[in-house]
Amino acid sequence: MPLAIRDANNTYGCFQAGDILFKNTESLIEIGTLIQAGQALSALAKFWNIQKVSDVKWEHAAIASNDSGTILEAVSAGVTVNEMATGADYIVFRCKHPNVAKCAANFAQMVVEQRLEEADTGQDRFQYSIRKALKAWALSSEKKPTIDSVEARIDALWPLSSQTAQPEHMFCSQFVALCYIVAAEQENMEPSDVIPREDHRITPYEMVSLLRNNSNWEFIGISARGNHP
Repeated sequence: MPLAIRDANNTYGCFQAGDILFKNTESLIEIGTLIQAGQALSALAKFWNIQKVSDVKWEHAAIASNDSGTILEAVSAGVTVNEMATGADYIVFRCKHPNVAKCAANFAQMVVEQRLEEADTGQDRFQYSIRKALKAWALSSEKKPTIDSVEARIDALWPLSSQTAQPEHMFCSQFVALCYIVAAEQENMEPSDVIPREDHRITPYEMVSLLRNNSNWEFIGISARGNHP
């Protein structure tokens, strides 16, 4: 059953595959609270404005797999598929290029399937990395992804059979950003037009701010506690 998203005018729409969701739990016991605190310190250190600082509450990013609340995300167990959490609010952004959004969702699904397949053989390249998340909070560089850099990432993740695949542990917003810069490259768009920062340099709250101010994205609305499984 499709889930509803409420916009600023209290009208409702539905999720689409490729939508980016940002979660806020407002829990005192979840790791999300620690992430929010770290993001707040990072935002203040970078002298971000009040709007950007207020976005630190969005502590987790994921990609919608369908219209019924199934999401693809990087969590402590690694890159995986889950259902939306009942005790959380989500804000939702949608790419204005449907083919890019579809490609991003397909790529995310492919990464999840790759992790599950490799886990059966004792491998697991796509684990969660809190170390990378912490490093991203501290990075001030706004280096942009390029077609060449994205192609190099793809080659490293899926090399020729005679080569060894590089390990790729990532955090939540890195996974989402990676899916979209790959999708943009595959759809012959400049990756930085869709995600204007390299994937390992972007935290959830920074991604919210960047998407708010990007003409290739639209803020769709919010899926509030109790409105999803």
